Amino acid sequence: EALIRDIDHYLKEEPLEARRRTAGYRLGKFVRRNQRSVLAACLALTVLVGLVVFFTARLARARNAALAEAARTKRVERFMLSMFGGGQPESAPASDLRVVTVLDRGVREAGSLSSDPETQADLYETLGTMYELLNDYPKADGLLRLGLDKMKAALGPEHPKVADALSQLGTLRGDQAQFKDAEVLTRQGLDLASRHLPPGSLTVLAAKVALARVLAQSGAYDKSVALLDPVVGLHPTTEEGMYILRDSLSTAGVATYYLGRYNDAASLDQRALKLDRQLFGKWHPRVGADLMNLGTVKTTLAEYSEAESFYREALEIMTTWYGPEHPDTATYMSVLARTLLLEGKNAEAETLSERALKIQERAYGKVHPYVAFTLVALGRLATRSEEHTSELQ
Repeated sequence: EALIRDIDHYLKEEPLEARRRTAGYRLGKFVRRNQRSVLAACLALTVLVGLVVFFTARLARARNAALAEAARTKRVERFMLSMFGGGQPESAPASDLRVVTVLDRGVREAGSLSSDPETQADLYETLGTMYELLNDYPKADGLLRLGLDKMKAALGPEHPKVADALSQLGTLRGDQAQFKDAEVLTRQGLDLASRHLPPGSLTVLAAKVALARVLAQSGAYDKSVALLDPVVGLHPTTEEGMYILRDSLSTAGVATYYLGRYNDAASLDQRALKLDRQLFGKWHPRVGADLMNLGTVKTTLAEYSEAESFYREALEIMTTWYGPEHPDTATYMSVLARTLLLEGKNAEAETLSERALKIQERAYGKVHPYVAFTLVALGRLATRSEEHTSELQ
C-alpha cells in the first residue's frame, strides 16, 4: 500500500513517503510539478529586479549629474567673484574699472580651473565671445580655440557641446573675413550636431544659423537662404529658441536683400526688429542692427528720407551702447554717410566717412570689407567734389 502511494506520488511529481522530506527535496518536487508557473514567476521577478536596478542607476546618474552641475555653478560663482575682486570690500575693484581689465583678470582666473576641464572650457568660450563683442579678435580667437580643445579633451570629440564650440569659432572667423575657414568650422559643427541630435534640437538649429551667417558673409546668399527657410518659419516657445529665431531672421533678411527680394527682406527685418525689441528693449545693438537692415532696404528703393531716419536711430543706439570710437559704431557711421551722399548732404557724409575709416583701420587693419565699403564712399565723395570744381571752373 505504501509502495502504491509512492508510485502515485512519483507520477504526480510529489514528494515520496519513503524519502526524507528535506526543504530542498520538497522545493525541487514543487518546481517540477509547477514548471510553467515557476518559470513565469521567475521571469516576472527578473524583470522587476532589472527595472529596480535600471531606475536606481538612472536616479544615481541624475543625482550625480545634478551634484556635478551644482559644483560647476559654485565654481563659476567663485570665478565671477574673483574677477571682481574676490567679493571682499577691501579688494573690490574701483567704480571706474574697465571691462577689458575685468576680462583679463577672468582669463587668468580661468587658467586655475584645470581640475574641472568642462567648466574651464565653458568659461574660455564665454570670455572669448566677450572679447569678440569688444572687437578684440586676436584674444577672442585664442580663447575660443583653447575652449574648443579643452571641450574635446573633457567630453570627447563627438560630444554635442563640441558642435557649439566649433560654430562659435566659425562665426568669429566670419567676422574676421576668413570665410573659407569659417565655413569649414561651422559645417563641422552642424555635421557633428546632426549626427547625435534630432533635427529640431536647438543645438542643430543654432549650428544651421551659424553656417548660414558665414555663407551670407561670403556671398553665398542662395545657400544661406535655403538653409534658413525651415528655421524662420518656426514658432519657438522657449527663450533660447527665440534667440535662435531672431538670429535666423536677421541673417535671412540680409541674404534675401542681396538676392534682390527687397520686400521679402523688409518683412524679415520687421519680424527681427519686433522680436528684438521684445527680447532686449528699445536701446540694444541688435535693435540697431535691425534698423540698419531696414534702412538699407529703403536706400535701395530710393526712399532716402525714411532710410536716413532708420540709420540715425540705429547710430544713436550704437553710440550710446558702445561709445563713439567703437568699430561697430564706425560701421553705422559709414552706412549713414552713404545715404547722406545720395541725398546730396556731402559735408556731413565726408565727416562721418573719415571718422569711420580711422576707427575701422585701427580695429580691422587696412584689408577688410568694412574698410573697403568706407573707402568706396570717400572715393565717390572725392569724385563728386572734383566734378563740382570742374563745373565752377
